[in-house]
Amino acid sequence: MVFISSIMDSVAQDIDPLIVDGKKWECVYERVAMEPENHVFEFGEDIVINGITYKQMLCDGEYQAALREEGSKVYIYLNSCNEEHLLYDFGLEVGQTYGFAHDADDLILAKVDYVTVGDKKRRRMKFIFRSDLGRATGEDYNHGMAECWVEGIGSIHGPANPHGYAIIGTKVRLMKCLYNDAQVFSYPDFFSDVTSLQPLNTKLPDTHTDTYNIKGQKESEAHHKLIIQNGCKVVIK
Repeated sequence: MVFISSIMDSVAQDIDPLIVDGKKWECVYERVAMEPENHVFEFGEDIVINGITYKQMLCDGEYQAALREEGSKVYIYLNSCNEEHLLYDFGLEVGQTYGFAHDADDLILAKVDYVTVGDKKRRRMKFIFRSDLGRATGEDYNHGMAECWVEGIGSIHGPANPHGYAIIGTKVRLMKCLYNDAQVFSYPDFFSDVTSLQPLNTKLPDTHTDTYNIKGQKESEAHHKLIIQNGCKVVIK
C-alpha cells in the first residue's frame, strides 16, 4: 500500500497545475484606435455550483467565471450560459483537435515542446487552424500559429481567454504570470528557445483526426459543427 501510494504521489507531482492560490496574470487588451487596457486575473474564494467546487476567477477584483481542474483538463463555468465548458486539455497530443471550433475552423495541435524559464521546464503546445494544413507546419512557429498554451501558465491570450472565449475581449495578450508576486513567466517566453524532453512528432496527420466535444469526450464526425460564440454554444448546420 505504501508502494502504491508513493507511485501515485510521484505521478501527481508531474502535473503542473494551472489553478494555484497566489498566481496572478497581468494582461493587456489591445484594440485599434483605442488606448490599451491593463487587466489582472487572479483566483478568489472557492465557490460551489451544482454541487461541484470551483475556484473563482477574478478580473480586476471582480468575479468573472469559475474554474476547476481535473488531471490535465481545466473546466470553466460561465455565468452567461449557466453551464460548464472544457477550457484546456494539456494532455492533448500532436494532431488532435481542441475541444471546440472557432469561427467554424478547428484548432489542431501542431507541435509539442518544452520551454525552460528559470529552473522550471513547462510543456508548450502550439496550435494551427485546420485550414492552415498544407500552408503551415508544426515546425513553422511564427506563421500560421493560431494559439499557444504553456502548462501551468495558460494561453498566450490569458489564463481564462484561450482562442474562442472572450471574458474581457478577444484581443488580449498575456504579459506576465506571477506567483506570490514573483514573476515566473512572461510574453517573450512563449517564443523562447526550446529544451526538448521528448522526440517531437512534427508531421501533422491528414484531416481524419480524432475530435472531441466541449466536455473533452471523443466523438465521431458530426453532421453539424459546434462553435463557441461569446462563451456560449452555437450549432452551425
